[in-house]
Amino acid sequence: MELLFFGWYFLRIFSILCAYVDHVSLGDLTRSMTLLVLS
Repeated sequence: MELLFFGWYFLRIFSILCAYVDHVSLGDLTRSMTLLVLS
């Protein structure tokens, strides 16, 4: 049951991330990732 919940949660976050990538330019995404890694 927990595995099912985590799978659903992961899919939900993944779909949100995909939608975010669609709306944000690749340059902004790269900069955000760089800031995340460096911070």
